[in-house]
Amino acid sequence: MFLSEGSRRLVLTFFDVNSLKILQLLEIKDMSAGELAEKLGLGLSTLKCNLDSLLDADMYGFLR
Repeated sequence: MFLSEGSRRLVLTFFDVNSLKILQLLEIKDMSAGELAEKLGLGLSTLKCNLDSLLDADMYGFLR
């Protein structure tokens, strides 16, 4: 079975533990990038990559 590009990005995003943790934290309350990075123990550049992946997978509604 072949996935569309959008579906492939979505699946890969949800296989990333940090992306799932970001969504879980943002479900509880709004947080800045600095707060998320500190809470997850990530560098800002790593966090940005994860946020970009979520946005790329059309998860923007979950990040607002």
